[in-house]
Amino acid sequence: MENLQHADGHLGFVVWHLRAPLLAWAPSRLRLQEASNQVRQIHENSFIAMPMPSIVLVGVLPFGCIFIQLFFILKSIW
Repeated sequence: MENLQHADGHLGFVVWHLRAPLLAWAPSRLRLQEASNQVRQIHENSFIAMPMPSIVLVGVLPFGCIFIQLFFILKSIW
């Protein structure tokens, strides 16, 4: 029974390495192209994509996560 489980792990490894190159090679050989004659609308940036809100979020989110974790760790110590 143990040998059968060990063989299944190797089988998955072999199948993955046989399949992965095919999946990487096939789309380039098929040369599938998307129809590009349609004009695409460019939307305005959302609120989060603007510089100031993104700067605030990038600073506040990590600080807030660390602050909450430290709060609970220190609360459990004292």
